[in-house]
Amino acid sequence: MASSVSSSQSLAQYRETIATLSGGKDANEEAWMTMWCSSNWAELLQPAPLSIALLGSVLCIASGTNDFSMYHHHACRAL
Repeated sequence: MASSVSSSQSLAQYRETIATLSGGKDANEEAWMTMWCSSNWAELLQPAPLSIALLGSVLCIASGTNDFSMYHHHACRAL
C-alpha cells in the first residue's frame, strides 16, 4: 500500500512539473501520448474488419442497382 501511495505521489509530482515547464501545445502533446500509450488498441480495432465487410456488402448491393447511370449523358432539349 505504501508503494502505491508513493507511486501516485510521484506521478502527481511529475504531472505538476510537466504542467509548470511546458506550454499549452506541449501539455496537449504529452496528454495525447499518455492516452495513446494507455489505450487498449485491440478493443478499439476489433470492430474494423466487420465494418469493412459491411461497407463492402453495401457497395456490392448499391452497384448492382440499375437506378441510373453515371456515364450516360442525356441531351437537353430546348423548348
